[in-house]
Amino acid sequence: MVAKTNADWHYLRLPVGTTTRASTIEQATALLNSYDIDHNDPTASAGFDHFQDHLDSLLSPASQESIFNSQHISLPIDLSRHLPAVAHTALLMTQGKLEILPSDCLALYQKIRPMKEQAAKTSAIPFAYLLEHLGERDIRKYRRVDANSFIQYLLKTKKVKTTTVKRYIGTLSSSWNLIIKEYELEDAKNPWKELEIPNLGDDSAERLPFTIPDYQKLYLIIGSPQDDLRTMIMILAETGARLAEIIGLGVDDCHIGPDEQIPYIDLRERPWRTLKNKGSVRKVPLTAKALKAVKTALSLCKPSLYLFPRYVDGKSTGATAASSTLNKYIRTQGIDLTVHSFRHGMTDLLRESRCADTVRESIQGWAKLKISDKYGRGASLKIMQEELIKATSVI
Repeated sequence: MVAKTNADWHYLRLPVGTTTRASTIEQATALLNSYDIDHNDPTASAGFDHFQDHLDSLLSPASQESIFNSQHISLPIDLSRHLPAVAHTALLMTQGKLEILPSDCLALYQKIRPMKEQAAKTSAIPFAYLLEHLGERDIRKYRRVDANSFIQYLLKTKKVKTTTVKRYIGTLSSSWNLIIKEYELEDAKNPWKELEIPNLGDDSAERLPFTIPDYQKLYLIIGSPQDDLRTMIMILAETGARLAEIIGLGVDDCHIGPDEQIPYIDLRERPWRTLKNKGSVRKVPLTAKALKAVKTALSLCKPSLYLFPRYVDGKSTGATAASSTLNKYIRTQGIDLTVHSFRHGMTDLLRESRCADTVRESIQGWAKLKISDKYGRGASLKIMQEELIKATSVI
């Protein structure tokens, strides 16, 4: 009873206009749980009669009279006009009449799997396309034929690449599975499961790496970088790290002081920037060119806490904007590549210098694939620095 009362007060304290469908369903579920009502067999639950008494107590005398008079009408009574939203939603749940919508799937998906603002926006994209093509309906009314039609809509109308379609379908499938499990929807099926995407991967553009002549041309143009964009390019080229990893560096991630035998950057989770996976958490040693670029960036960013404050606001990292600016700069120099090509280029440089796969994966933060990789601490900074120096010495 105390828990229920506390929950009631919590929702009453919410500012006007902040109540959402998701919070209403959450409150309705809590209400049924407070009466020990089994969702699968509500009428057989011991507290069902008390729940009905509670609903009766919420009806005003005028509402009761209106409902009584409407008994002579063959149409079903619309209790939504007489009960508070939470109570009415709970009643629909006991009757098995509550529609579960794609928007409910998205809300639960984002709640149970907390994500940054940009990731949340990305996860909402397939739902927006879904509503645009098929409209919003109870998730139990979407069929396999609808799912296949949606794939064709993405491919032919929206011109979405096949690998992106696969990612969108994966998001929908995961959210469907989640809500079916959490809401115990025994009669629901997942129409997005194991769908075939025609010609998957055939439309993917090949990402070419930087070659040694490309590096030499760009390095000659950049010279000794004295601005944030060119220092960023130099660090990317000399470390092979991902763009978001570099522009999301904090000043305290740069370990280049006199006490450091081997200068390095610490790639770790930050409030404004997540990493791709657990394997991405790593320390990357700096070559001479990278060290000089980091020192320049540190002098330019003062008094900010971020190495590249132009793209970090403390809440998020503007990787997309940075990518667009850097790609434009690289192409204006007559090099038809992108910043991501630095990562592919470093892979080739390390491979050509016969760097061991385990060391290369440690440098570039690839996900660990072998059981043996789970043991030990991986390659040392000294070994990684030696391999980076050897690989980049040909530039």
